Amino acid sequence: MAILAHHVEIQLFEVLHIAPETTLQHICFFAVTLPILAILGYGAWSLKRDLTAFLKSRRDTSSNFPAQA
Repeated sequence: MAILAHHVEIQLFEVLHIAPETTLQHICFFAVTLPILAILGYGAWSLKRDLTAFLKSRRDTSSNFPAQA
């Protein structure tokens, strides 16, 4: 995740034409970027979890009904 955050940092600094010169500038940007990426990762994980549970419950309820001819 830190490598991805560093890539995002490089891309944003190039777009914004900001050249970080100090370690403090890098640390500040990481402090903002890492929580954002963590929240995105959690959102993707929870979407997968909920979708898997929904599909499993749907499959379980459809097997309770007899097949129609």
